[in-house]
Amino acid sequence: MRRTFLILSLLLCVITAKSQLVEVGLSSNPTLERYAKKHQLRPLRSNTDTLELPFFDDFAKPLIYPDTNLWEDNFVFINQCFGDDPPSIGVATFDMLNQTGEIYSNASNVGFEADKLTSKPINLDYPEDTTIFFSFYYQPQGLSGNAPEYQDSLVLQFTSPDTVWATVWRDTGSVDRPFRQVIIPITNPLYLEKGFQFRFINYGSIADNSVASWAGNGDVWNIDFVYLDRNRNEADTSYDEVAFVYNLTSFLNNYESMPWTHYDATQSHLNFSYKIKNLRNDLDSIQVQHRIFNMSDRFSSNGFNETFGAENIPDNSTKTLTSTLGVSGVLFHSNGLDSADFKIRFFLETDTISDHQKFRWNDTLEYHQRFSNYYAYDDGTPEAGIGLFGNGTAHAKLAYRFDPVIPDTLRAVKIFFNRTYQDASRKYFIFTVWSEKNGLPDTVIYREIGMRPEYADSLNQFTLYVPDTLMYLSKPFFIGWEKTTEDMLNVGFDKNRDSHSKVFYNIYGDWQASTIPGAIMIRPVFGKDFTINMSSVQRTKRFNVSIYPNPVRDKLFLQFPGKNTNTGFSTTILNLYGKTIRMFPKIPDEIVTTELPVGIYLLVIRAENGEIVSQKKFIVVR
Repeated sequence: MRRTFLILSLLLCVITAKSQLVEVGLSSNPTLERYAKKHQLRPLRSNTDTLELPFFDDFAKPLIYPDTNLWEDNFVFINQCFGDDPPSIGVATFDMLNQTGEIYSNASNVGFEADKLTSKPINLDYPEDTTIFFSFYYQPQGLSGNAPEYQDSLVLQFTSPDTVWATVWRDTGSVDRPFRQVIIPITNPLYLEKGFQFRFINYGSIADNSVASWAGNGDVWNIDFVYLDRNRNEADTSYDEVAFVYNLTSFLNNYESMPWTHYDATQSHLNFSYKIKNLRNDLDSIQVQHRIFNMSDRFSSNGFNETFGAENIPDNSTKTLTSTLGVSGVLFHSNGLDSADFKIRFFLETDTISDHQKFRWNDTLEYHQRFSNYYAYDDGTPEAGIGLFGNGTAHAKLAYRFDPVIPDTLRAVKIFFNRTYQDASRKYFIFTVWSEKNGLPDTVIYREIGMRPEYADSLNQFTLYVPDTLMYLSKPFFIGWEKTTEDMLNVGFDKNRDSHSKVFYNIYGDWQASTIPGAIMIRPVFGKDFTINMSSVQRTKRFNVSIYPNPVRDKLFLQFPGKNTNTGFSTTILNLYGKTIRMFPKIPDEIVTTELPVGIYLLVIRAENGEIVSQKKFIVVR
């Protein structure tokens, strides 16, 4: 895979002068990477007739590429994550990554054409019509990790069958700001014919790659509410429309997900909130209906209707509405032992004032409330990366707080590490679990060296890290690591959720609280035991080995027949997750266990051909 990367536009001298917790842009788009790899993405080819007015797209459909009924190419990323308070749910994001989630091959530091979004041909054969207007909303940066610089730009171009592409509007880069609306009359006779097209292009530039673990996507723009029609005027900037702004988030009070057994043990009312935006000058009452589908048990509930008096929402502003599941007896139930899946769908029932159906997609939200065997603050998709960087951070620590609802055994940890330029983030770290005292990390409960970022299936995904021992946790705890180099460990950062109050870092000896909004993508795994299942192992012969004492403190002894003829065999000690702890080229008489942490282990003896001929469980105690 070809990799050229961008770096955030921050001065390196500032970075190295002050070691800190920093947020950076992504080096690739994992959503597009996975889709392109699975579907063998190819360039789009237009095969539809010329479109008739009106032309409208608010990117609210649940897609990741532009709607092929309206657009000719698939370079931009359609999503509900990167827009910062958009006009309605969903935006088209322009950045430095192509349709497969990789940096463009023509990327340069002197500026280049990156993403573009091209409409299909449209019939504007309305000679001398002065009421045709084109409008759209746009925003630099949004919730991404990087803003376009002043020398970067977003461009709008028009063309028709008799003309070449001509720029009719542009804006230069800046930091995140509210969406702005642009409205442009189309009166030039060259464009008032059948076959008119428009397109957006973002021009960006790459910077120095001298800090490889920072290198990431940049120069991001968001587009929304693209609208072209007749019978408009330059003051036509409000719409007979009420829309959802963001998708639903978890109904759990503190987490995006948690083990089903933990929730079920203390099942309580579920609070939820959502934003509705009024794009009109006035507003009557809004009725919101929700419906719950139990995807695990194939049971559904119609939920309940509730009317909100939202008539005081000013033009082009939002109101957050809240409610509680459970007040009408609608509580979640599942027969699952450690997981469950509920699909929740919301509708705006009374928003039927539009004169056609162009706005309808933004009236519906759909969300899966999933319960699994882990706690999660994040939604599973990173918009940026975060980590400790700077001089003196070779032994800096990062800790993430979790509060288990019920006591349970910590069995593993899932961590989402972002891929970085030249795998610069792939450095060893010391995995650590701390207890909590006065709101800060305190005593080390567990510590394991030799961990490093891994990337499953060559793509950005969660990697499972399994401790050597089980930890029964009944009180708040922290999970994190101690660095071993000054390189940044670039971990996934979800900008659509915010748990920064749970994040602490220690560079100079004292724990500091994070001030960067977002959720680090670290998930402690609880739930049922997923130890090695040896019952399905086929054996061709038995080898009777006795071990003692069991439990053992310092030294484990082995007794077996043919003590002097044990060549051709090997011995392995595994923890209960299948991780190899020690290996011996033969069957030893004794094994020193003083360095093994307290826990349960499996002793496996294999013949020369790899067949397992004996296995024994033993317990290490102190």
